[in-house]
Amino acid sequence: MSTSDVMNVAQRRLAEHAFDLKRKYGETYDMTKPQFLRLYNAGEIQLSSVFENLLVAARNGHGLLTERASAEGYDFVKVNKRGQAKPLGDMKTCTLGKDGIYRRFVVRNVYAKVGWIYVVGYNWMTDGFNYFAIPPEVKKPKSFMVIGVNRETGNVANGIYSSYECASFEDMIKHG
Repeated sequence: MSTSDVMNVAQRRLAEHAFDLKRKYGETYDMTKPQFLRLYNAGEIQLSSVFENLLVAARNGHGLLTERASAEGYDFVKVNKRGQAKPLGDMKTCTLGKDGIYRRFVVRNVYAKVGWIYVVGYNWMTDGFNYFAIPPEVKKPKSFMVIGVNRETGNVANGIYSSYECASFEDMIKHG
């Protein structure tokens, strides 16, 4: 299987996972999974936007008042009981990449981000998903973050961001 074929399969798995989460949080808008995937395959659905909306729905479902915000450096705001908004963070999706002997998630466009960085990554080695909630105090590199993965097991390797791995999407969204 070529590298581009692997990436297409990986992106498709992210889309399938997104729909499963949409179903869990009542965000399907009466769409079936095959309908959703047809629209995704046609390029009518942006996974980054889907996951951003899911983060908002999931946080609100857990009583963590959150709204989408199209602002420079962040996608979400946390809303307090008085209705005041404070920047919360940004959502990123990625797939496990292979570069020679290295296996890693590369999270792009992070330098100017404000607040938490929430990451959902598809791991083709485990055919599963890795979730990260990286707090604002962690220094962001100029262009991208690299999260290493053990090339034999597919588990996240010890590194700068490994301690921010979360057990599930639900665990991830509770941070912040």
